[in-house]
Amino acid sequence: MKIISKHKEYYDYVQGIYGIDELLTYDRRVEYLEKPREFDEEKPRTYYFAICGRKYLVIHYLDNFYHTIDELMVLHKLLKKNGISYDRNDGLVDNYHYDHRTYRRKKSNIETEVKRFYDEGNVETDYNKIHRHPVLVSNYHGTSNYGVYDHDWSIPYLTKFGFGSWIPAEEIYRDISYFIGWLNDNPEIPNNQTNKEKILSHGFDMKKSFRHRK
Repeated sequence: MKIISKHKEYYDYVQGIYGIDELLTYDRRVEYLEKPREFDEEKPRTYYFAICGRKYLVIHYLDNFYHTIDELMVLHKLLKKNGISYDRNDGLVDNYHYDHRTYRRKKSNIETEVKRFYDEGNVETDYNKIHRHPVLVSNYHGTSNYGVYDHDWSIPYLTKFGFGSWIPAEEIYRDISYFIGWLNDNPEIPNNQTNKEKILSHGFDMKKSFRHRK
């Protein structure tokens, strides 16, 4: 695979092992590259990564990153110690679940809840194929497994997010190479719709949706 980029990633060295294939070109040049953000408030920040058909949930808190079940357990204890309130809508977990038999919230084992939270945040996804890019990230809060809007995705600096600890360099290099090959075998179908047809295909009404109101 041939990599064209303005920045270096932790897996780039694998290119020297496998060699450069001009037919598999990964262009990482973008105007905006998503990096971990700094905030005045010391609160967790949740990121959702879509990498070659797999979604990864990563939480950034006090300059550290948490992804695995063990790491999320450490984060849970740290937040509790620091008195940080949180719930699922913030991208974290509590140790309660909804019992459909009694219609009441019941306390459960925190290890079980952390594993459930991890499983919900790490699933297969088709976002990479939809957006035709092997590596994407969203920091949209409150997202569900499939509820991230198109405009919320950007290109991340994986090294800065600590992905070298979770996905081995050769593994992600191979996955990206396979994905680029899939792109080559499945060229994008041009959209020949007129502007009116595009508006209608998105569910808008030409008479009502764009009517000027006094």
